[in-house]
Amino acid sequence: MSTEHVLIWPKEYPLLLKGLLEQNGAFILDALEAWPNCESVTDDKQISTTVLPPLYYLLWQKPSDPFEHYFFQHIVEFNDELRSYIENVQQHLIDQLGNKEAVSELLISRIEQYASTQEQIKISVNFSLTKACKQLRYFKIFQYLLEHGLHIDNDDALSLWQDDDFRAIALPFIESGNHLSSADELAEQVTRRLHDGEDYFDLLLAIKSTEIDNHILEKALLAHITSIDAKQGICSRFVEQGAIGELLDDGGMNAAMWAAKNGFASVLASLLNKDNVNVQDHQGNTALHYAVLSKNEACLSIVLNAGVNFSIKNKMGLSAYRLAVSEKLSSVVAQFENKFGIKELSEAQQYNWIRRVHSLHAAIIFLLPVQLFFIFADGLSAKSEICFLISLTSMIMMFYALTLRKSPLYPVRRHPVSLSLLRILSPFAIAAQLLVSGVIVVSVLS
Repeated sequence: MSTEHVLIWPKEYPLLLKGLLEQNGAFILDALEAWPNCESVTDDKQISTTVLPPLYYLLWQKPSDPFEHYFFQHIVEFNDELRSYIENVQQHLIDQLGNKEAVSELLISRIEQYASTQEQIKISVNFSLTKACKQLRYFKIFQYLLEHGLHIDNDDALSLWQDDDFRAIALPFIESGNHLSSADELAEQVTRRLHDGEDYFDLLLAIKSTEIDNHILEKALLAHITSIDAKQGICSRFVEQGAIGELLDDGGMNAAMWAAKNGFASVLASLLNKDNVNVQDHQGNTALHYAVLSKNEACLSIVLNAGVNFSIKNKMGLSAYRLAVSEKLSSVVAQFENKFGIKELSEAQQYNWIRRVHSLHAAIIFLLPVQLFFIFADGLSAKSEICFLISLTSMIMMFYALTLRKSPLYPVRRHPVSLSLLRILSPFAIAAQLLVSGVIVVSVLS
């Protein structure tokens, strides 16, 4: 069952108003002394009955009509004659002073010496003076109340930020750090609003100026950049105020990775440095992997120029280049190869390169007994030519094998002992072939 809120207009109010208008101290003091306790009482029917300090009533000046949009249902304790008196006085003052706010200003200034504004503000009630001023559009009175110690609760602060006029009045007081009910809790609420894509950035900065831990700024940056409606401009403003993107989300991603993923090039350039360029998330991805997935050439260039280790593989065993190949991102692959000279082989291609290199070494070793066979074969007239041709072929194959092995594309991995043995024996095979060729040369010359 919802609670119905009822505001009681005390029977002393007409006397207070009369005393303020006539500046009759006796009337004012009598009204204030008889004023009921300022409190809210809820009965078993969920009807909350409230009496407020006189200051609140002087803002309204007269009870509101039953269907006016206010927090309370207004009920009076005085008769219709006094109600008519209050309405006539209000209209007379409006005619004289020009508007309702000026009337309230006059009444509040006159009660100040009998019941200070600061003391009335301190009384705890279930209705906000900020809300009342915003509802009535009382700008001067709102500033006056702030100057006399009015505190702004979190909901009111968020509401004020949606109104340019009231925000301009409240901003200096919020920045001073003395007018917020709970700056830490408000910062948390603002962070959640930013996460939902709402632009409360300036409010967060106003709170931060009260020397709240800079950790709040980091949380707000991460919260906003991870949201669906993230905006690069807001993220840039966080960075300009000192956020460095040091926090990680539940997946181990930092703000730089999210910037790469979202294609926020300017934010990425500001956040990326040598300390975080090679950081991996829980899936093993770096900012370079996310720049690849975003298909953003500017982000890709920023990460590569920052000195990233482009050979880092994620948990799927894919480097950023291989990720681009697997996702068939031809433009990204072309940027890797043409602009940065980066190209990596697939697993099958890597094994083909290893097989090709060691096949050449095996062929070199095999050619040594072939050479010896032709030398000792009877009835073969072109022994010298065949011997030299085999030696030349072995040297060409050795050069080709060494070229392949020195290529940056050649896979860096541990080879079986048998393959290593082939690489060790092949130079001895060539040396033996050259020795045989030398012996033949000497024989021919002699």
